[in-house]
Amino acid sequence: MGNENMMVLNRNYTLTTTLGHSIQFRKGEPTHVPPMLYQAAIGIGAVRADGADPDVIKDEPRGNQPPADPIERVDAVRRAIESVVRTNERFDFTAAGIPTVTAVSEVAGWKVSAREIAHEWHQRGERELEARQAQLS
Repeated sequence: MGNENMMVLNRNYTLTTTLGHSIQFRKGEPTHVPPMLYQAAIGIGAVRADGADPDVIKDEPRGNQPPADPIERVDAVRRAIESVVRTNERFDFTAAGIPTVTAVSEVAGWKVSAREIAHEWHQRGERELEARQAQLS
């Protein structure tokens, strides 16, 4: 476990991905971050414990493939969107209020297309509308 795998966050936080991985950060304490979660940790503001700048190209996760099953992929995109909505960081949303490709891809652990996000965002709105209508009837 080299220094490049140790990261520090400026607050207590549990980073959870849609792949079922989670890392519990304690404010200021060096925490081991597996390479596949490195970009997600950077995305929440974690920095290398040794103070070195992250080499984003070198440290980019490799082989973190999206689910092959289309239903699993849609489900993973949906969970990633919900995670971005729960976190509710201002810069994780477009001017139109839709989660950004970068934010959803970081949570998912693989590149999610803008089309997939737009489609799932629309589906999410439809489900909320149906739920509200059901409450009124």
